Amino acid sequence: MKKRIVAGMICVLMMVSVLLPTLSENLRYGTHSSQVNQAQSRLAQLGYYKDKVDGKFGYSTYVAVKAFQAKNGLKADGVIGEITNLLLFSEDAISNIGTKPGITLYQRIAYGSAGPAVKTVQGILRNLGYYTQDVEGKFGYSTYQAVTRYQADKGLKVDGVVGPATWASLTGGVPIPSPVPTPTPDLSKPVPGLRVQYNDVGPRVKQIQQKLNDLGYNVGQVDDRFGYLTYQAVQAFQKNNGLKVDGIVGPDTWAKLFGASPVPAPSGGPSASPGLPQPIRLQYNDTGAQVGQLQTRLFELGYYKGAIDSGFGYATYEAVRAFQKNNGLTVDGIVGPDTWTKLFRADAVPTGTVVPSGSPKPSPAPAPTPDHSSAGFRLKYEDKSPQVGQLQSRLAALGYMAASGVDNYFGFGTYEAVRAFQKVNGLKVDGVVGPATWKALFAASALPKPTASPKP
Repeated sequence: MKKRIVAGMICVLMMVSVLLPTLSENLRYGTHSSQVNQAQSRLAQLGYYKDKVDGKFGYSTYVAVKAFQAKNGLKADGVIGEITNLLLFSEDAISNIGTKPGITLYQRIAYGSAGPAVKTVQGILRNLGYYTQDVEGKFGYSTYQAVTRYQADKGLKVDGVVGPATWASLTGGVPIPSPVPTPTPDLSKPVPGLRVQYNDVGPRVKQIQQKLNDLGYNVGQVDDRFGYLTYQAVQAFQKNNGLKVDGIVGPDTWAKLFGASPVPAPSGGPSASPGLPQPIRLQYNDTGAQVGQLQTRLFELGYYKGAIDSGFGYATYEAVRAFQKNNGLTVDGIVGPDTWTKLFRADAVPTGTVVPSGSPKPSPAPAPTPDHSSAGFRLKYEDKSPQVGQLQSRLAALGYMAASGVDNYFGFGTYEAVRAFQKVNGLKVDGVVGPATWKALFAASALPKPTASPKP
């Protein structure tokens, strides 16, 4: 039995590596690579992506990936991992242009599916010795592995998807049962235990945003992300409707919002948020919750691609300067009242928008160089701190590592990036960041990662 399983897994790996683009890492927001280019091309072919195919995983790519995942029965997280990549380049991928004849969402059971049909698959695979976990009706990774092993043994297409052919082989031709329709919820009644709040994402957030906009409480774009504008709108609604003003949509706020007589916003728009305090000044090396709010909003507008770590590092500084430049503000990398107010307004200009020629163009200020000149300063493999995040952000800006790798942890990818930087910049190549490496890294003369020379 063990030999069969091993042989099956080898077969799976060989088929995947031959037929599909192989992932070297998960593709997510901020990634820039040829694999992103391939994914964009495939998403465009399937009708999900309508933007430029440029190899840059931006917001439009993120939205396209989520839409593909949702329509294909996968977890809609906007990240291209092994499962999403496999299905994306599969012939069974459901297009956004038109459903493949004879194939519906419920005629294929895939990673992320749930319900009685999944239980049936798990039960059969368990009886056959391919599946050893609980039969709980959730198609997770262990179920996916069991399906691929079964498909390899039976000479079926190895894609981890229980489509008509795999289902017929498992059940002897019994049709896949249709799911019981989910009843439409009565929005006039409160939902026990409901709590939708800042940074949440999903269909409930989108539902709330749409209703608030209908009532005149401006949330900006209805995008299923509970950002600062949504937070402000919820607080304004709560204040005008005699509710507890906390910016959280609990049962009481939900019941009032979707009830018979919610009080709309006054003609002047939503009142100012009584909650989150306005910062007087946020600048390089600051930390705290407000820095996290700043990073989140800059991420929403496309300026910031690093970790939301509440630490005002070099990547945050550069994102602030880019926002200021694009919005006609003084470009100093400091978040004062003017920058903060503009940042959270509905008319804040996102990245990529061309600034009109009449807009002021302030002269750029030099980037601040963090002071780590002491002889004992040292960042090395397996360190974890905001300083590591600053290091990673700067390495990403110079092209030595991906922006998605900024996580405050000095892992192997950071180690290799440091060594590459040291080699290019004539430093001791040891993968350790001491005062000399740090100084060179943040110097204006720091050399970026060289681009590959064309082959003769």
